[in-house]
Amino acid sequence: GLAAPKSGSTGDGYAFAKSFGHTVIAPYPALVRLLCKGRGLKKLSGLRARATVRLLIANKERCREYGEVQFNADGLSGIPVMSLSRLALHAVAQNEDVRIALNLFPQDLTEEEERGLLSELIYTNGWGKTLKEALTGLISEEFAEVLLRDVFGKQVSEKSRGSHVSSVGGLSSAAGMMDTKKAASQTSKKEFERLHFAITNLTFQVVGSKGFDAAQTTAGGIPLREIDAATFESKLQKGLYLCGELLDV
Repeated sequence: GLAAPKSGSTGDGYAFAKSFGHTVIAPYPALVRLLCKGRGLKKLSGLRARATVRLLIANKERCREYGEVQFNADGLSGIPVMSLSRLALHAVAQNEDVRIALNLFPQDLTEEEERGLLSELIYTNGWGKTLKEALTGLISEEFAEVLLRDVFGKQVSEKSRGSHVSSVGGLSSAAGMMDTKKAASQTSKKEFERLHFAITNLTFQVVGSKGFDAAQTTAGGIPLREIDAATFESKLQKGLYLCGELLDV
């Protein structure tokens, strides 16, 4: 393959396979950190959060993973993000609109359970606390600071139209930025709804990856239809066996 060239990967196998008549689908990085655009990335840089990570292609969910997400100034990483990177980058190469949407609630909660948990944090356990302090039962205080300062904008109107994501991606522009020192118990119903939507739809546009230097494996290569699945022998050249990252799996 071409991943991790410092380890000696050169990609020579693709040329060898092509010389025997094999098709080679253009290789691209996989299991790799994604480059993203979206408000808030620089402010979230260095933070981590557990989240359900949804891959949206042309505004349709293609798959999801759960785990710890790492925020960088230029994108996202962590096991769940890297697990989705192959599908995401294939779609980016096709010039499709590709986004990562994060739900910061614990895994597999229903919407009713999410609202119940958020209500408990804010209204039941939040007495005598600021809203930022109340949210630390769900996310870190640093994360809550960014979320409350940048989250309020076009998200509610997008939700009313049934969209998966906000129109701008990431933390939307602060049309009504909330005071992070505001008493949690004073959170209005409208603010509660906007906050719930923000926590469940923190969205960033995928624009690329950190490349083969940062990738753990390579996607693309020889299509499986040209290989005997039982023996890995080439269907085009007897005695030629192909496996590993040379194959498009």
